[in-house]
Amino acid sequence: MIGPNGSGKSTLCRVLRGIVPTPAAARVEVGGEPAGSAPALRMTCYTADNDHVPRFLSAQEYVRFLARLHSAPGRRIRFDPAAVDRLFATLGMGGRTRELMSGYSHGMVKKTQLAAALLVSRPVTVVDETMNGIDIEAQYRIEGMLRDYCAAGGAVIMCSHDFSMLQRCANRVIMLDEGYIVEDAYTESLARQSTSIEALVTSYLGVGGG
Repeated sequence: MIGPNGSGKSTLCRVLRGIVPTPAAARVEVGGEPAGSAPALRMTCYTADNDHVPRFLSAQEYVRFLARLHSAPGRRIRFDPAAVDRLFATLGMGGRTRELMSGYSHGMVKKTQLAAALLVSRPVTVVDETMNGIDIEAQYRIEGMLRDYCAAGGAVIMCSHDFSMLQRCANRVIMLDEGYIVEDAYTESLARQSTSIEALVTSYLGVGGG
């Protein structure tokens, strides 16, 4: 999802996760279940645009907490400390998973949020500008992990102003403005028209050169 600040992107992300109630005149579903319901919450992992995490926990403890939170009766999500260590090492945080997050930088917290979501691996992952503040090498690695997650059947709903990253990762782009969908296009279709996501946005807003 793309759009100007205040267009409703983050609000919709929070509705999907049940943080904000669905407006009375709207219907929002996740996998056929009402957003905010227990089944929808178990299907959805949300990474916020801020770095608000329980900093009194370590990364290992945070992943374990999310695994328990998203588990259902009789369908417990397996917590694998070794898998946590391996993934964090890939993101340049080897040996840091047992430290309290109170000692983490902003970028390290953002990596932790995304890594935890990938490890919990729910059917839907909502990424609300969580890539901001992550170093470029780790960002490319996370992009690859998100593509693998989607190839395995997962769905990522991402909000971002980074058009180049979206051009690499997204297969569909929805543009919001003042709470309304104003553009809805598949990146494959844009490519056939020799149009980029950035060009789509600048054309709608009436800005940019040319």
